[in-house]
Amino acid sequence: MKNKNASTVLLFILICAICSLTFVANIDTLSVMLPSVVAQPAKSKLPDEKPLVAVSPILSAPLATAERSSIADDDIRPAPTKISIAQVSTNSTRTVKTVGDILRSASTPVSITRQPTATNTPTILPTATSFPTRQPTQSIPAATPTAQSTPTQPPMSTLQPTPTVQAILPPAAVTLTNFSHEWQTWNNCGPATLAMNLSFFGSTLNQADIGTILRQNPDDKNVTPQELVSFAQQQGFKAQLRVNGNSALMKTLLANDIPVLIETWLEPGPNGLGHYRLLTGYNDATQYWIAFDSYVHDKLVNDATNYEGIILPYAETDELWKVFNRTYLLIYSSDKADVVNAIFDNQLDQTAMWQQAQINAQTEIAANPSDPYAWFNLGSAQNALGRYADAAISFDQARSLGLPWRMLWYQFGPFEAYYQMQRYADLIALADATIANTQSIEEVHFWKGKALAATGDLQSAQVAWQQALALNPSYTEVLNAIASAQ
Repeated sequence: MKNKNASTVLLFILICAICSLTFVANIDTLSVMLPSVVAQPAKSKLPDEKPLVAVSPILSAPLATAERSSIADDDIRPAPTKISIAQVSTNSTRTVKTVGDILRSASTPVSITRQPTATNTPTILPTATSFPTRQPTQSIPAATPTAQSTPTQPPMSTLQPTPTVQAILPPAAVTLTNFSHEWQTWNNCGPATLAMNLSFFGSTLNQADIGTILRQNPDDKNVTPQELVSFAQQQGFKAQLRVNGNSALMKTLLANDIPVLIETWLEPGPNGLGHYRLLTGYNDATQYWIAFDSYVHDKLVNDATNYEGIILPYAETDELWKVFNRTYLLIYSSDKADVVNAIFDNQLDQTAMWQQAQINAQTEIAANPSDPYAWFNLGSAQNALGRYADAAISFDQARSLGLPWRMLWYQFGPFEAYYQMQRYADLIALADATIANTQSIEEVHFWKGKALAATGDLQSAQVAWQQALALNPSYTEVLNAIASAQ
């Protein structure tokens, strides 16, 4: 019995040992399995993951059926001007609506996407041109962002804008003073009037000083407006030759202390001649200009010893001025440059000026087709714009209507137009007709020489050019023509 009990005890112990070993093995197995079943953490998104964005079917895989049903065939194409703004990739759901909102909210990072796009990569919106110093807002992924610095707003410029110069609007009357008046010597109205003009700005040059340079031959009957402009520029003044002037512009210049030198016909009728005058004031109540004149002794502003100018009625002056295409010389000191630009609104371009002169001449022709000066002015504008065929026709019409016999002492447009159109015989005949009245216009000899050279008669061309140099030894165009012909 004892042995039987002992065997029973040993069997019980053996069974318990086997159960213990099995329990230990199971515990080990559970310790291996528990991390994947019990303790596995939630999967986090990688930093470079991007939000899902629906892409146009023409650029990527097809959309779901429910999504495709709302897209028309015409919508399946890029729309480069459509810009959508994606939501902020934080817990916030704010959406930026406009470019201005983006620029004003640089402290809030946003993702900007252009739709449709070939990829899901967000696109950075360019900086708006109205905010040149602002930096573009940076885009960030839709996943939980890491710390990112906010773009720093560049400091606003502290430079103050340049004050805008305002031109004075013309009042009802203006009278400029502080001129030195001169009565001209023989055929010297150009230098005399220029001397009076420059005296307003402090120049002490007189007509003799200027005439010595511009009229080297005492019989020279014409100093051109361009010669006067060039001389003023050489003295350090701002100067420009302009045409198509008008009374409103002249009044505005005078109101801003800028006298205006104009070229007019001296008297009505065929026996008139060209003449320079200096506008120094006006009076709307009495409808007249005040001008410093180097030749006319009547119509004085007053009879006092101190010269104050002459009176020129508005309407009469415009008719005499029209003969010269309303030419005026814009001469002023450097300190007046800003106000001149303000008056002209920075529109001092010569081509635009001649285009407007052409329009004005055409308007006057429409009102009076028999106006020879309007036709002549049209030809001058067409010459300046390179329309020589039209210019030649306009000059033909002006001549057929009748021009003063001294007209081509001062203006040479027909010669240029005929030369450009190879009407050499007409040019030579017109030059000879002008020379028959006076030998003292160098420009006429120059153009006659050009036509003679074009026909192959170089010997006669040289004679004509030498006559031009006798009147004006510094005539650059003649010197160049002689050099080219050799």
